[in-house]
Amino acid sequence: MLKSLGMQNVLYLALDPDGHTGYSLAGAAYRRALREAGVSLTFIPMVEGRAWGLYFEPRPVTLPPDPGLLLIHMVPEFYDKAIETIPHRKVIAITVWESDQVSPGRVAALNCVDGLVVPCEWNRRAFVNAGVKPPVHVAPHVYFEFDGKPEPLDHPLIRKEDTVFYSIGTWGDRKGMRLLVEAFCRAFHATDNAVLVIKTGNVNEYCRQWGRLWWHLTRRIDSAAKDIVRIRNRHANPPGIVVNPKTWS
Repeated sequence: MLKSLGMQNVLYLALDPDGHTGYSLAGAAYRRALREAGVSLTFIPMVEGRAWGLYFEPRPVTLPPDPGLLLIHMVPEFYDKAIETIPHRKVIAITVWESDQVSPGRVAALNCVDGLVVPCEWNRRAFVNAGVKPPVHVAPHVYFEFDGKPEPLDHPLIRKEDTVFYSIGTWGDRKGMRLLVEAFCRAFHATDNAVLVIKTGNVNEYCRQWGRLWWHLTRRIDSAAKDIVRIRNRHANPPGIVVNPKTWS
C-alpha cells in the first residue's frame, strides 16, 4: 500500500510515545516496523493541549520540504484538523473500532481520508458495511517482545476456585465498560465462584465533551472506580470485581 502511494517523506501523526494507551503503544510499534522496512518517516507527536480545540495538539517538529503521505494514527475526531493543518499529498488513517455498528458522524470523518488501516478483517467489514468509502486495508498490530516481567495476580477477592474474567480498556462508552460491569453483576452473585478483573485508567471518559474545559478538569474526580462502585451498589448481592488502574506497560 505504501509503495503505491510513495514511501518517501512520510509523516506519522500519533500520540506521544511516552503515553500508555493502546493507540500510543500500537503507534510506536508501527513506526518501528516502518523504519526497519526503510521508510523515510517524520514523527509528529500529539501532546496534551487545546490548539486544535480538542485536548491533544501536535508538538512542533521540522517537516521535510516536500511532505508526501500523512499517516494519522488517532481517533476520527482529529482527522479534519490534521488534514487542514498539516501539509500532505495523500492521507491514510490508522484506527480501530470495537463494535459492528459505526455512528454516522464517525463514518463522515472516516470518509475524509484517502484510505484506512485497521488491525483485523472483522473491523474492515464493519467499516465497509457502515458506508465507509475509502479503501480499508488490514494490517495486524505489530508485536515486539515484552521486556518486563509479568506480575502475579494476587488479590484477596480472588480465590483458587474462582473463574477469573478479564477486561482491559479505557473507561468510556467506546469500550462499553459500564455495560460490562452491569452484565457481570446480573450474571453472577457474591456466592458464585466468579471474579471480574478490570484493567483501566482511573479517568472517567464517559460523556466526554471534546471542547468543554469542565469535563477536562473533573474527569479524574468522578473516577472509573467510583463509577464501578455505583453500578455494584444497584445490585443486592454483587460479585467480586477487582479494578487495577496501575500502568503495566
